[in-house]
Amino acid sequence: MGLHEVKVDPNDGATLIELEDEFNDIKSRALKAYSFAQHKAEKNLMSAHPIRLGAALNFSVFKYEYEDEDEAIAFAKKAIEVAMKKIEAVKDDQDREDSNTILDLLRENI
Repeated sequence: MGLHEVKVDPNDGATLIELEDEFNDIKSRALKAYSFAQHKAEKNLMSAHPIRLGAALNFSVFKYEYEDEDEAIAFAKKAIEVAMKKIEAVKDDQDREDSNTILDLLRENI
């Protein structure tokens, strides 16, 4: 679904309700997608892998903006904690650098 300009008559309550319903539907689908991606990353990637950390960063930002701020912070802290235990196991220099950059971003967001 692409972004498009919406012209809304502020007196048209039905339009506002429809937009709110559409927003809630999109938010629900995004939550399912982030949850699925996070589950797959946790199942298939080492805790310090940059893709797993990137998924955690994105999910924590989504949680912070649209769900629960405290839960988002706890989620980010846990991602940092488990990644730090395995950061030295990342053999590829570029991956380790990417992981450290993402860990810094996670820290900045909490």
